[in-house]
Amino acid sequence: MDEAPPETPPLRGFSIEAFAVDRDERAVYDAYIESFADHWDFAAPPYEKWVEKTRLPSFDPQWWLLARDPEGAIAGFALGRMREDLLFIEQVGVRRPYRGRGLALALLRRAFEASYRAGQPFVSLGVDAANPSGAYRLYEKAGMTPDHEITIYEKRLEA
Repeated sequence: MDEAPPETPPLRGFSIEAFAVDRDERAVYDAYIESFADHWDFAAPPYEKWVEKTRLPSFDPQWWLLARDPEGAIAGFALGRMREDLLFIEQVGVRRPYRGRGLALALLRRAFEASYRAGQPFVSLGVDAANPSGAYRLYEKAGMTPDHEITIYEKRLEA
C-alpha cells in the first residue's frame, strides 16, 4: 500500500473486533470448522492442536479479526500474523448463514488499515484459484493482485 487505505465503512448489524485470548478460542475454532467444512481439502484439526497457535510467543491477537453478529456470535474472521516483511492473512472465513453480506471484504479492509497503521504496507495471503466460493474475486475486489501462482498436479494410481 503506497498510501493509507480508506476507512472501512461500518457493516449494519455487525461489529469487527480483535480476538480476545481466553475468551474467543472455542467460538473461533467452531466458526473456522463451519466455514471451511466444504473446502476440497479440508480436514478439521483437533481443537487442542488448533488452539496451540494462540499460545505461541509470536501470536498477537490484534491480527485475528472477528466479525460478530448483533448477538455476539462469530459470523466471520480474518486470522493473520505479522512477519518482518508483511502481514500474512492465514485464513479468511465466513460462516454459511452470514455469507454474501460483505463481511469478508470488511475484514480484509480492516486488516489492511491495521497493517498500514502498524507501519507495514505489505499484506499477503494464499488462495486456491479454483476455489468455488469466489475467494479469488473477493481478493481482487479488495485491491489485491496476484504475485505468483503454484500449480499442483496429481495422479491417482489405482491398484
